[in-house]
Amino acid sequence: MKDLIVDKDIAKAEGLPARAFTEPAILDLELETIFKTNWLLVPESSGEDARADARPWDERLKQRGARAPITMMDRPLFLQRGWKDGELRLLPNVCTHAWYPLVAGEGRSEKLICAQHGRQFDASGKALSQPGFPPKAGVFPARATTSPRSRRGSTVLSCSRASATRRSISRRSPRR
Repeated sequence: MKDLIVDKDIAKAEGLPARAFTEPAILDLELETIFKTNWLLVPESSGEDARADARPWDERLKQRGARAPITMMDRPLFLQRGWKDGELRLLPNVCTHAWYPLVAGEGRSEKLICAQHGRQFDASGKALSQPGFPPKAGVFPARATTSPRSRRGSTVLSCSRASATRRSISRRSPRR
């Protein structure tokens, strides 16, 4: 991999070899070291979804309780507008009970109910109840883990890195 190092001195720097753009091992390395540790744009809808409604997420999910599934870095996620606080959250699109998908398409409600076993969540991702257990049994996670998320205007950003903060997004102007 030594041939993949670019010299810091621009006068000595050379382009990367062609294999840097074709080898699966290099892609895997980039995914782990770059894309899973830095802020990424949350993808807007594409294909049929985009033809049906091309508005950005911030507009499409404007109403409280609105939600829509997305995929980032092969992870099933969904954007959810809080019912009480109006906050836009990015949550895993799997039930905390049995990893069953929670959101199949865009929708809106105060609660989300897993179709597999009926676990209920509020619009902030907090688990409310599970059939067969008392409401405060404490036998299931209280909250789904949210991915760090930030907004720049109507653009939604997310980072898989647990230590990510909104301040870790560079606020500097692009170099000229």
